[in-house]
Amino acid sequence: MGSLQVRLFLTYLIIIVVTLGLAALTLYLQVGGYRDSLSYNSLEDLGRLVDLQAETAMEDSEPPSGADLLLNLRNFVNSSNSPTDEETSLAVVDAAGRVVPGGWASSVALDEAVVKDIKSPDATTGPAGARAPTRCRLEVPGRSEQLCVSIPLSEAVAAAFPGSGATDLVVAEPAASLTTVFGDLTPRLVFSGLIGVAAALVLGFLLSQSVAAPLR
Repeated sequence: MGSLQVRLFLTYLIIIVVTLGLAALTLYLQVGGYRDSLSYNSLEDLGRLVDLQAETAMEDSEPPSGADLLLNLRNFVNSSNSPTDEETSLAVVDAAGRVVPGGWASSVALDEAVVKDIKSPDATTGPAGARAPTRCRLEVPGRSEQLCVSIPLSEAVAAAFPGSGATDLVVAEPAASLTTVFGDLTPRLVFSGLIGVAAALVLGFLLSQSVAAPLR
């Protein structure tokens, strides 16, 4: 009888482990969406900071030109020394999502870049931080598409790009790496995995006992 219980226990355990494996596979397939969400959340926070910094710079007695403003903003972004900061791109685009002439600061040229899903702002007024970032994607010829957020330019910042039709400030960077994503998920995955394994062992043991009991 003991041998039967062992075989039943192993059978149910295999079934449960396979179920957990399928759940893990489903989670893996959803990592792409989680990665974009993680990246966008980071970009939205960064976009608000850049917007606030731009407003502050334009309040100086001698406000910078558009090119100098973007360069100063990128230096501000790089000041945190984060590994992803050097891949962060800043650009100013028109209502069609095209980068205005000279309106970018990036490690790669963005003259021909286009922002997808750009939304025309209703107004360019309002305090810094009140203009909510909008999620978008930046297409750069010959390179992978980047995630981005666009923020409507205030009147003061738009004035730094006269005659260009500039409407939005764009902050873009590649999606978070899988290392970053799994680093963020690992504590929760380990905890959930331990609970799943413990539940599988207990459930397998109880099922083997319930099936073997009538055979005794």
